[in-house]
Formats: sequence, C-alpha cells, structure tokens
Amino acid sequence: MIATEMDFSLTEKYFNLTSNDVGGALIACPAEELLHGVRMDELLRIGKEQLSAFGLDLPASFLGLAVYGLCGSTQIHMAQSQVIPDLSLGNLTFHIKVDNGYPTVLFRMNSVRGEALPEEPEARERAVIRAFEKLTEQTLRPLAEAIAWRAGVKPSLIWNQFGSRAAFLKDYMPGHDSRCFVMEAFNRDDAALKTISAEWFGLRRNPFDFEPEYFDHPSHPDKPVMVRSGCCFYYRKEGGVKCYSCPALTEADRAKLLSS
Repeated sequence: MIATEMDFSLTEKYFNLTSNDVGGALIACPAEELLHGVRMDELLRIGKEQLSAFGLDLPASFLGLAVYGLCGSTQIHMAQSQVIPDLSLGNLTFHIKVDNGYPTVLFRMNSVRGEALPEEPEARERAVIRAFEKLTEQTLRPLAEAIAWRAGVKPSLIWNQFGSRAAFLKDYMPGHDSRCFVMEAFNRDDAALKTISAEWFGLRRNPFDFEPEYFDHPSHPDKPVMVRSGCCFYYRKEGGVKCYSCPALTEADRAKLLSS
C-alpha cells in the first residue's frame, strides 16, 4: 500500500497530536523547551493547579500520558498512511488548554512531513523498528525523563502506563478503522514495538511488553475491563479516587468502590 496523506482526526481526539493551530491555550511553547528545567517547572505547576493535585506525581502522570500520545499517533499514521511522521522535538509545539474545566495537552506538528515506509514486509519491519527506536531516543525518553526529573519522581511512573495505553489502542483500532491493510500493518507494527530493547527506554524491560488482563465489568458483562499496567495517580487530587481498573486495587477494593 503506497503512502497517503496523514489523517489527524483520531490522533487529535485521543492521542494529543494535531496539525491545526491551537487556539485559547493557557501556554504554548516549542517542545524543545520542555527539556529546560524552568519551563518544565512551570508546566508542572500549571498542571498541579488545573488538576487540583496534592503534589507533582499527578501532573507528571498527566504530562507523561500526553507523551505516550506521540507513540500512539506514530502507530496510527504508520498503519493508516504508511508514513513515519516526523515527531522530533524541533517539529512540535506544546500546548496546554482547558476544555470544559479540564486541562488537556496538544502537541502541534509544525510541518506535516514524514518518511514513506517500504512496501516489502521485511524492509518495512526493519524501518518500523528503527522508527520506534529513533522516536524513543529523540522524543519519548528525553521528555519522560525531563518530566520525572523536575517532578521528583522515577521515570517508571510515566513508562509504566504505556503498556496498557498501547493495549487500549490495539483494542480500539478495529472499531475505528477496519480496513484490512490498516489492521494488518497495525498488528505487525505493534508486535515490532514490543521487540525493542529495554535499553532504549533506560529500563530493565520494554514498557510495551505487556500482556493485558481483564475482569468483568460490574454493569456490562459484555464489556470486560482491562487492568492498567500502571497507576495514573488520579487519586492524588481533591476529590480523587483510584480508578476501578487500577492495578493497585484488589477485588475487595473494587467491591468497596462499587458500594461507596
């Protein structure tokens, strides 16, 4: 399948990446500035205020999940358009805006450009693996470590959430774009992502090497709930509670949540 124009409809809605101008932002800055301590301190402070958080662990999680969005967006563009998008920091602008009283992060792709993937399967797989390694080295890891450094948390707080996020995307894709060539490419690329050495992430284990577990939804038995790969720290805010799918919860904890 030859390369086609990149479609941002899904990435803008769910994965923090747009090609459009972002109006009404609380803050906007070149993504490269996120590596600067003073700028990151400002973003964490804004996140803490907007989320009514008790500390910086929740803001770090909030920003870190937006960083995952760059990986999810890469998977989507590679599968749908057969293009590796240029998500280098120099080609991104970072925004925080508030919608309906809740802060959201959007990265704007300044120049919509990328590299066409080879059509031959083995050549494509090699190109995909190298693309994920490059994205991790130049974008994901620098951002994750910058967030963790200034928030005073371990980078694993951020990385631990990537596994279930990627699994959610894999579960979601067939209902969004069921074209055979898209799903075949997506599944191959997803498998390739799990083979990348943990060293690229500065970890002992590739965070995408995650096998999801599910339990029955209390109200919708036909919609199983995935246990998340890491805590999002939503409970670390005013009025916050641990998510029903939090890996830190036991069955007794979940039963207590339902009864409260």
